[in-house]
Amino acid sequence: MENINNQNQESGEEKEEVSVVPALERGLNILELLATRAEGFAFSELLSSLNIPRPSLFRLLQELQKRGYVRQNLDTKKYQLGFKILSLSTAILEGIDLRTTARQFLQKLVNQTGETVELVIFDNGELLHIDKIESTQSIRIFAQIGTRNPYLHVSAHGKVFLAYMKDEERGKFLSNKLKKITENTITEKEKLLRELEEVRRDGYAFDFGEGRIDVSRCSAPVFNHAGEIAASVGIAGPAFRMGKDKKQKLGEKVRQIALEISKSIGYQK
Repeated sequence: MENINNQNQESGEEKEEVSVVPALERGLNILELLATRAEGFAFSELLSSLNIPRPSLFRLLQELQKRGYVRQNLDTKKYQLGFKILSLSTAILEGIDLRTTARQFLQKLVNQTGETVELVIFDNGELLHIDKIESTQSIRIFAQIGTRNPYLHVSAHGKVFLAYMKDEERGKFLSNKLKKITENTITEKEKLLRELEEVRRDGYAFDFGEGRIDVSRCSAPVFNHAGEIAASVGIAGPAFRMGKDKKQKLGEKVRQIALEISKSIGYQK
């Protein structure tokens, strides 16, 4: 009897493994596909892209939504990665070598300007804040690691990436309507393109209350060993302290720090 029970138990474990592994694989395939497009996928698109039966796909999406790994946009009804993914990415962000290398330069920029310093990368069509050092002033900007922003045109960081990304990628972004966030947001594409030319000429970008009416930012590109943009480093401060009269002075400080970070990761000018 004992042998029969053991055989039954082993058989049950084998069945469980057979059923669990494909489900896990399918769930991971869903997450990996969603990570390729920031705006998400409709259910029909997921169905046609993944070799998963309709009932199984529906159940997997429900479970992933319940756990926070997937969310459904209420307006478009498309499925997107959920915010639970960010909580899992903390360990990865901590291990990014760029953060370690750039840290001393971020502190140097804080000392030079007195403002909060941010390090941002471009990830799946969005800005992703991977490091920050906050100002010690009583009135300052509080930055949060892991924050994402899909609206590149309202941020100095976004303008930096738009200025230095490939033409095809920039054209794809500009094919969409530029959303107005504040009264200072640039919504005319020709005006934005002119400003991007200035960014390439000056080596830094500014936004004056374009994402938040009371906040200004100044950012500059960080280049890797291949001469490609790897990140954006910049300062964020209250608009009354970072007016247009400070643009050149602050811009040159930020640009110099960005160049120092670039050289530290292999960039050769």
